[in-house]
Amino acid sequence: MFKDFLFCSDWHLSNKYPYSSVPHPYKDRFFLAAYSAAKQVVDYAIENNCVLIHGGDLLDKEKISSPEYAIVKSLFSKLNRNKIDTYINLGNHEIEYLSGIPSIMRSISNAYQFINTPDPKKRYTIFNYEGVNICMIPYYIEGVFNEVLLEACKEIKDSAILVIHQNIKGIQLGKTKLMEGLNQKELMYKVKDKFKLIINGHLHFANIIKGIPSIVIPGSTCSVDFKDLNSIKSFYVYRCDENCNFTLKDVVPIKDQIYFKEYYISDKIANAKNSFIKLYTHGEDYSNLEKELLNDGAVAVQIEEIQDNAKVDLSDYARPLEMSINDWLKIWLEDKIDDEEIINPLMKLNEEIFNG
Repeated sequence: MFKDFLFCSDWHLSNKYPYSSVPHPYKDRFFLAAYSAAKQVVDYAIENNCVLIHGGDLLDKEKISSPEYAIVKSLFSKLNRNKIDTYINLGNHEIEYLSGIPSIMRSISNAYQFINTPDPKKRYTIFNYEGVNICMIPYYIEGVFNEVLLEACKEIKDSAILVIHQNIKGIQLGKTKLMEGLNQKELMYKVKDKFKLIINGHLHFANIIKGIPSIVIPGSTCSVDFKDLNSIKSFYVYRCDENCNFTLKDVVPIKDQIYFKEYYISDKIANAKNSFIKLYTHGEDYSNLEKELLNDGAVAVQIEEIQDNAKVDLSDYARPLEMSINDWLKIWLEDKIDDEEIINPLMKLNEEIFNG
């Protein structure tokens, strides 16, 4: 028997993002983009009858209100009606606000037969889907996480999926490596006889670290600020065979997102559609350019003035401005995905987004 598992993470559904300017989610383009991304995940899971596993940070801190919750709830109603088994971990945006979001998460789980979330009172939770154990460890500080992982490994008897929400040292975030977090080799060694696959949320740039077991980082499904610069959003689909072996089946890009981009004012901006654009200037008159960009479909334009000889401190997550998008993407994908049939559609989508 074969079954497809859809791995996603970090939807961050909220209408109070750093750049939101309207109070109602129906009018907030950032919330609508995040909701659209989540809906694409849900629709794919239903159309392809996948088990849906979410790595955490479904919501965004305590910033959830009744109008938004009503919209978010509709996604779970749809999954439940279509009998899609869904498992959602608790990320830092849930765990750090125990008085609010976990109670919402439990209410979702209690209300819908096919929606499952960990019990926030337990250090870890093990679910079973048709013989496949799914062990979920919510977000913890590193020391506590290591203790909980050892406890979970002692209980696990059969092959399983481990779902966590942690920083992992050495992970590539764009062109920058994360300098803090779990040691990936130690993590693989500790769980290699217990788990067939590790799913890690929390990190917004998608990645696959090959090993025994491999670490799958789905990344976030939407961009919420300039730390997500030039980030291609997607989700992963793996096929599980009767022996609980997982093989990558597809990487599905998210369509119609808001993209965060940085330019010098002298740069040629080929495609402004659905973009939040930051322009670095030396005091030039930018008023006409700003109007042109907004008329061309930009969501917003932010101006950052710099001194003549000042060095621009670009986000560590961004590509260097002198590097082409395609060159940057090739570096990002290097040794991450071998299948050209998967890489090529991502490259094509990337060209459409950034080059017009």
